Amino acid sequence: MVSQRLINYIKEDLKNHDKEEIKNILVGHGYPEELANITIKAAVETNEQEKGDIIKEKKEKENIKTLEEERESRKKQLKAEKERKNKEREIRKEEFRIKRDESKKKFERLKKKTAEKARKNSKVLILILIIMILGASFFVFNDFFNDWFYNIKNERSLILDLNFEDYYLINVNSTVIKDNSKYGNDGTLKRDAKLVDTDFGKAVELNKGGYVEVKDSNSLDISDEITIETLIYTYNASKIQTIMAKGDNPDWYITIFNHSVLSYLREGKDIPNHILLSNTKLEDNVWYVITLTYDGSVMEMYINGKQEEDITFHNRYWDGGIQVNDHNLLIGINERWEREYFGGLIKSVKVYTRALTEGEIKNSYLLLEE
Repeated sequence: MVSQRLINYIKEDLKNHDKEEIKNILVGHGYPEELANITIKAAVETNEQEKGDIIKEKKEKENIKTLEEERESRKKQLKAEKERKNKEREIRKEEFRIKRDESKKKFERLKKKTAEKARKNSKVLILILIIMILGASFFVFNDFFNDWFYNIKNERSLILDLNFEDYYLINVNSTVIKDNSKYGNDGTLKRDAKLVDTDFGKAVELNKGGYVEVKDSNSLDISDEITIETLIYTYNASKIQTIMAKGDNPDWYITIFNHSVLSYLREGKDIPNHILLSNTKLEDNVWYVITLTYDGSVMEMYINGKQEEDITFHNRYWDGGIQVNDHNLLIGINERWEREYFGGLIKSVKVYTRALTEGEIKNSYLLLEE
């Protein structure tokens, strides 16, 4: 048996002597030639194995180094990509800020132009102001006592709440529909408008030009935020028909246009209109809750409590408020195009002086659905 210790010695001697020299030394010390050859061969194989292990270890270290370099390179790429995206985001923010500032400047120019026109008619404005002050002073105490006895369940921002189930609150045979808000904006049935029984209880049926009229009041002069909510049932959604409107132009209205809901708000006389056209298509003889909001910056539309997505719009975003007028609010018709009268049923109409939240709109829809 070959001694491992001897193999290790020979392995070291192979660094300075060739195999023949080492063989002669072993034979000279009394080792059989065959055993010397086996021992030298084992030492050579051990050397080669150790060299292979060193090469393998070196390659492994090189592979690890390559992986670390690739990982570091990937980190740098990710960092560069993140910096690029952040830079693009900052550029978009800056572009948005520039557009916003341009819009503000445009609004300020329009405001200045309007102020210049107002100064030219200062005498008329002063007269109107005097009338408004006198009118406000007349109603101060009346408003105070109304607030005092007002049911806290009805919030201050609700300025119109017509539910045609409550027609009897005034008189069973009356054509006046009581406003459930604190502002007393009662509605009056006009022409062929009549109350009928439906699956939702009483509703007003409008057809052939029948409509409901709500007299203009200070509370209906909405200039900032607004929410309009109504529960309707149309007989023919392909027909252009007005759900409600205020103003002879008008300044704000909701209508049905080719199975879609079209909403419209006017910012000012010489300013482009703001229009939304629903993506949802209305079907005939189906109840829908339609809600329009404007929060002072953007106009939104909801149908059956769900916000309209991919909506068609024109001038959807603005911060100039809403045009105020002294015309009556008409439900089922508008002053300018009377032929576009509503054909169907309207169960309720609500108007707020603020933009309801998405959660409030969903809750209101669920209550109406019940």
